[in-house]
Amino acid sequence: MDSSRSYYTLCLLYLLLAAPLMAQTPYNLDIFKLATQEKKNFSGNFSALQNTSPFIDLIYARAEWQLNPSIRYIQGKVTYYFKALHFQTDTLSFDLNNALQIDSISQDNVPITYTHTNNVLKISTRLLSPENIDSVSICYQGIPPNSGFGSFSQGQTPGGLPVMWTLSEPYGAADWWPTRLNLGEKLDSIDMIIHTPVGFLASGNGILATTYSGNNGIYHHWKHRHPIATYLIGTSIAPFIALTNLVQLRTALLPVVNYVYPENEQQWRDAAQYERQMLQFYDSLLIPYPFSDEKYGHAQFGWGGGMEHQTMSSMSDPGEGLMAHELAHQWFGNHVTCGSWSDIWLNEGFATYFTGVYYERFFPQDFKAWKQAQTSNILQQAGGSVFVYDTSQVGQIFDGRLSYAKGAMVLHMLRKQIGDNAFFGSLRHYLSTDGIAGASARTSDLIHILEEQSGQSLQNFFDDWIFGQGYPKITVSQQRFPDGIISINCAQTASMPNNGPYQVRIPLYLKWPSGDTLIHIQLNDESSNTWLQLPISNTEIISITPDPESDLIALFELVEGDPIAPHPEFTVVPNPSTGELFIQFPHYTGLPNQVELFNLTGQSILTYPPVLNSDGLLQIMPFQKPSSGAYFLRFHYDSHKEVVRFMFISH
Repeated sequence: MDSSRSYYTLCLLYLLLAAPLMAQTPYNLDIFKLATQEKKNFSGNFSALQNTSPFIDLIYARAEWQLNPSIRYIQGKVTYYFKALHFQTDTLSFDLNNALQIDSISQDNVPITYTHTNNVLKISTRLLSPENIDSVSICYQGIPPNSGFGSFSQGQTPGGLPVMWTLSEPYGAADWWPTRLNLGEKLDSIDMIIHTPVGFLASGNGILATTYSGNNGIYHHWKHRHPIATYLIGTSIAPFIALTNLVQLRTALLPVVNYVYPENEQQWRDAAQYERQMLQFYDSLLIPYPFSDEKYGHAQFGWGGGMEHQTMSSMSDPGEGLMAHELAHQWFGNHVTCGSWSDIWLNEGFATYFTGVYYERFFPQDFKAWKQAQTSNILQQAGGSVFVYDTSQVGQIFDGRLSYAKGAMVLHMLRKQIGDNAFFGSLRHYLSTDGIAGASARTSDLIHILEEQSGQSLQNFFDDWIFGQGYPKITVSQQRFPDGIISINCAQTASMPNNGPYQVRIPLYLKWPSGDTLIHIQLNDESSNTWLQLPISNTEIISITPDPESDLIALFELVEGDPIAPHPEFTVVPNPSTGELFIQFPHYTGLPNQVELFNLTGQSILTYPPVLNSDGLLQIMPFQKPSSGAYFLRFHYDSHKEVVRFMFISH
C-alpha cells in the first residue's frame, strides 16, 4: 500500500519520507504521513475478528455482488468450496461484520443453520470428511461500515460522477463480504461477478472473462487463478475508460489494463512509458512477473494513495513512485505475503526499498537523496522495532517510520553487507521456494534463505535491526601525529536503553588538500580505534565525512579527538617472538625512517621499511628463520636512533 507522490496531502497510511528534491526531479519524495485520526477511527472499529476454522481449507470462492456507486449498499452471494483438514468437522466459521444481514445460507440448495454474533459467522454444516470437497452459499446484504483506511467507500470523479471502491487491508474485508482474515491461508482461486448500473465498469482480480447485460445493468466477470489473500481482493466502480497496453516481459507478452477516470485519461496515457519500464525492470531483476498469464493493471480510486490489489492495484493517480511501490508489491506482499501482520515489513519494507532500487536504476543522481529521506524519517524518534509486537493497533502495523522506511533501509544495509549477487540471488530464491512462493513467509524464513545463499550468519543483524529497537549514535573523532599518522575513533551509544551495541561497518570519506580516500571501520562494540598512515604533510587538514553515500541508519557526530597517550617507549610484542613482531612506539615522534634487525655481535641481518597497521603498531613481517636467541631492533630517525632488545624462539 502506498500514498500518492503527486498530491501534497496527508495520507492515511505510509512512510514519512522528507522534503521534495529539486524541482527537476521526476518524482517527489515527501509527505506520506500517517493520519492520527484514521488510526483512532480504525481502532474504534477493531473487534475480535481474524476468526479461523483451523480444520477447514477454503479452496475457491465465487462472489456475486450487486453494487451501485450512488448508493452505499451491497447485496451479495458468496459460494465457498472447501474441504476438511485431518479431522471430521461440522462447523465452518467466517469473519463478517454484524452490520451486514444474512438472508440465507445453504448447502446443496438446502438451508442450514448459523449464528452471527460478535462479527463472526458460524455455520453448522453436515459432517465434513478430509476426502471430500464441499460448498456453502451465503446470501447477505446491508450497509457496510467503513473501518481501517476505507474498507468500503464512495466518492466522485473530478467531474462529479459517483464512484465506489474497497480497500480491505488489514482487517476490513469482513466489512463487506463474509471471508477469513487469517493471513496464513489463501484462496486457491476466485471468480468475481459484479453487477453495476449501465455506464460503469468494475475492476477485479485476474482477467475479465466476460461482460453481459442483465437486470437493468452490466455484469462484469473477473476470473483469478492464483493463490490470493483475502485482503488483496478488491474492486473499484466508476464510469471508467479502459486503457490497454501490451508489455513484453521475459516469459510473456503481458496485458496492462488501466481503468481511469475520463478526466485523467491523458495523464494515464502519458504514464505508459514508465509503467512499461518498471514492469520490465522488476521482471528482469527478480523472478518473472508472478501473474504473467493474466494481467497487471491499475484502477483509479478516491483514496489519497495506492493499494496493491492482486494483479490490479488501486491508485489515486499515476505517480511514478506510487506506481513503482504498488508494482513491487505484486512480488512482495501478493506472490509472497507476510505470514503475520507482525511481519508486515516483508510487504511494505520490500515495496518501499524496491521503489528506491527503481530510482537507483533510472534516476541514479537522486538515489542518495532518497536514502537520506528514509533515514531522516527513521531518526525522528528513538525507539520502535520493525517487527510489530502488537498487531491490534493498525498504527503500529502501518508505521511509516518503521514498517516502511526502516524496513527499506535495513534491506539496503543488508545488501551492502552481503553484496549485490548474494542479496538479489537470495531474493529470487525466496520468491521461488516451495512453501513460500504463492503462499506466505515469516521473517525467520527470509533469514534462513539469506544465510543459506550468502554463507553468512545474519541472526545478530536481524536481532539488531528488525527485532530490536532504535539505532546507533556514532561519534567520530581524529587525532593527528607526524608523518601522516592519524588515529580515528568511532564510538557508539544506542538511542534506546538495553539495545546495541550494533554491528555496523562504517564508511568514512577522508579528504585533504592534496588527496582523498575512503576507508571502512567495522564497529562491533561500543568503540573502535583505527590507525592510518596517509601521504599528507603535517600541516594539511583532514576532513572526515561519515557514511558519504547515506547507506546506514545512524546518527553521526564529528567531535574533537581526545588526547591519545602515545606509547612512552619502544616495546616489542610478543616478546619472546616466534616470527611476526609488532612494535609499540611513541607516535609523537613520527615514523622511523628505517627499522634494522641485528644480532648480539652487531651483525646487521635485515632492514625493514616501517609499516603502520590499523592498531597503530609498526608491523615487522616474519624473519627468514634466524636461530633462537637475543636480537636487537634499531629504529633510525634523522636526529637519533632507538634500540630495543627481544628474544626470538625458533620452532
